[in-house]
Amino acid sequence: MKSCDRFAIVSSTAGSVLEHVLERDPEFRQRLRLVVTDRCCGAERVAVRFGVRHVRIDELNREAFSNRLQDILTEEAIDAVFLFFSRILSGPILNVFFGRLINFHPSLLPEFPGLRGFEDGWDSNSLLLGSTVHFVDCGVDTGPVIQRAVIQVNRALDLKSEVRHRIFLQQCASLLQVSDWYSRNRIVIGNRGDVIVKEANYEDLGAFVPALENQVARNMVAAASNS
Repeated sequence: MKSCDRFAIVSSTAGSVLEHVLERDPEFRQRLRLVVTDRCCGAERVAVRFGVRHVRIDELNREAFSNRLQDILTEEAIDAVFLFFSRILSGPILNVFFGRLINFHPSLLPEFPGLRGFEDGWDSNSLLLGSTVHFVDCGVDTGPVIQRAVIQVNRALDLKSEVRHRIFLQQCASLLQVSDWYSRNRIVIGNRGDVIVKEANYEDLGAFVPALENQVARNMVAAASNS
């Protein structure tokens, strides 16, 4: 089975996760072939810094944007698309690229979907926050879950900015790990829409389920824990 290692990022953010990962993992740098944005944003600067091809789609209409994105991804023979994106995709791309569109969301879905995932979670006073990686479907943050990562919050001691940074580092680690699993054809969507990562560890007591295997991702999380 051939490897799936032509990746794209779709972003409307500062590109902080992308930059953090590109700085630390040369293998991911080799696999990333394209950065797509819908506005002037930091992710464009990151693409230029690392010499990654960048395309901006100046299209406000959701379906027109989605159709143009589909055309570009097809032209570039992209295997998987990682989204750090504030808009919803629609139209044929959801079927044509189903199982290849992967979203990174800063909450423990199904709790707190939408644009304010982290903020809504923080405002809820929940003692458990975190992040979710999932396939994109026709809903809002409703697609099959690939990986979750949890943070226990001490409401008396933890600052909002500190918790958000920990979730940021979770998302960096998840991007490395999920892209690695995907490139090795280890992510499988079952008939019921459930996701299994072949030969992954689902019994680890750490923050990530399935557990992290990628050594760069593990080092990243360990360094954050020791700081």
